[in-house]
Amino acid sequence: TMISISALVSIMASKIIGPAGEVIFAVAVAVSTLGNAMCASLASSRFLQAGGAQEILPGCFALVNKKYKTPMFALIFVMVTATVFNLFGNVYSLINTASFTSFAFTSLCALGLIVLRKT
Repeated sequence: TMISISALVSIMASKIIGPAGEVIFAVAVAVSTLGNAMCASLASSRFLQAGGAQEILPGCFALVNKKYKTPMFALIFVMVTATVFNLFGNVYSLINTASFTSFAFTSLCALGLIVLRKT
């Protein structure tokens, strides 16, 4: 599981680098995790923006902030959805839901590309 892997990395770092290695690796894992979460939320909001611009989703998802050039409503929607999942579920259900959803949409995109290629 994720907890045992984290503990294994912590033990390895303390054996190789010493006591400071445990802290260094813990900070590196935290930064990596936060960076991945930020990239995933920005990518998800861009998907919603594209859907809104092509009128597949409501047009409000296509609204872009003039100063920062980010999809305002789509980003807020993604953040609210993630917050609701975190408040009313546990981390493991969030990970499972996100992993399954990501796999499902990636598979559907690949299938769509195959279908478009054949037609």
